[in-house]
Amino acid sequence: MTRLQSELRSGELEIERAIAEEEQAGRVKVAAYGLFQDVEFPYPWVAEILRLIRPVHKILVVVIVWYIFSTTEDLAQQETIIQSVIYMASTTVLLWLGDRDMIPEK
Repeated sequence: MTRLQSELRSGELEIERAIAEEEQAGRVKVAAYGLFQDVEFPYPWVAEILRLIRPVHKILVVVIVWYIFSTTEDLAQQETIIQSVIYMASTTVLLWLGDRDMIPEK
């Protein structure tokens, strides 16, 4: 009887721990999304410039990589650039579409 009770208690503790982890993950997400709710920009053009930084940076990186790729005669360097671009593209897709939970699933 004691063994059965300890197994049940162990299962209950595991469930309670999982519930606590989910609640904490939810609180972390709410806090992360709420960080910038009260931030006010003094002028609307400041917000627009800040929104353009990432796209402009990505375009510049693509242009620089294309320029290096098209002007180099070294095949090894071209192969390295191709492998790097494939890695960056797959990482970007995984970050956009992946789950961003801080607690890994079991």
